[in-house]
Amino acid sequence: LGSATGFEGGALISAADFWEVKRAIWRNTVQQPYQLHDIVVVDNLRVGHGREIYTGAKEARRVLTAWSNSYPAKWSSAAGGER
Repeated sequence: LGSATGFEGGALISAADFWEVKRAIWRNTVQQPYQLHDIVVVDNLRVGHGREIYTGAKEARRVLTAWSNSYPAKWSSAAGGER
């Protein structure tokens, strides 16, 4: 949640609301340290996610990404929507 977070029309949220949202995020955040050879898969449409600042050696980190608009039909029906 960036400090310039606003509404769809462009109006910024109040500082009090901003900090309330930040507190709600932290109350519902699970911190899990990565271990060597860990793989993380996140469905951007289903999960609110983020990461802390990476402070390790640049060459020790590898980030691979992939996108798809093709989902199994059972995923759409389980979520109660169409894709």
